[in-house]
Amino acid sequence: MPSIAGTKVQFLPRPHEAGGVFGQGPVVRRWRMGSAVPVRVELTANHRGYFEFRLCARDRPQPEATQACLDAHLLRRAPAPGGPAAAARRVAAASASGSALEDEGEERAGRFFPEAGANRVFEMRYLLPAGVVCERCVLQWRYVAGNSWGRCENGTEAVGCGPQEEFRACADVAIDGQGERPTEAPAPTPGEGPTEGAGEGEGEGESEGAGAGEGERPPTAEEHRGRAWWAALVIVVASALAAAATLLLLYVYYYHAADVLKSWLRGRRAAAAAANGDYVS
Repeated sequence: MPSIAGTKVQFLPRPHEAGGVFGQGPVVRRWRMGSAVPVRVELTANHRGYFEFRLCARDRPQPEATQACLDAHLLRRAPAPGGPAAAARRVAAASASGSALEDEGEERAGRFFPEAGANRVFEMRYLLPAGVVCERCVLQWRYVAGNSWGRCENGTEAVGCGPQEEFRACADVAIDGQGERPTEAPAPTPGEGPTEGAGEGEGEGESEGAGAGEGERPPTAEEHRGRAWWAALVIVVASALAAAATLLLLYVYYYHAADVLKSWLRGRRAAAAAANGDYVS
């Protein structure tokens, strides 16, 4: 049976699922039933394609989440702020991922197409299903890549068609039906692998997983680039100072310290010769 969190399936319990070393069930966010919630994904390697999010209410008598339970609630995107401009950007991102958006069916309405570029934090908003209340739900992030060559449904072949690589991660969240937002629990310890997820499970692969994010605003692409520019500037300045200090030490040694050392040695030899009655020219 495939892992819902993208981890190895050889052993049970799996490390990133219920009962595993990282699957201890800390609730990382509490949301209101039926609300639009922000979700953030840090993508370190962009494989085109799209994201999907599913929800499983795993309160007893069903303590463990299953893919069938998750498939019962495929989350839909909330209307994007920004109106037509935001919609145009989404269409452009979908086109760059090798997908089309002319058919906004139930399944496609839940897909988020990340724009081109790696090492970015993507933030999106999704609608929680009405009538779902839980003290521990499992939120699953599914990333279906779109950078492999395959056969399309119309018989042609192209990049993005056919079976594609997938990445998954999970987080434990709670949904309150009273319209209040209890205090958020602390974030759990991240699991193994380069994919960082939250809560119950975390996926393996190059892409970093989903964070059920509310609260502090994620850094924008411009802020990432600004921080990288300052870091590069600090490295360049530090390297230049280190090189200058090295050249200064070499100059002092060869043109000053060496003469002082030679004079001292000649004085020692002269003193030794005078003590022995020898003549030193």
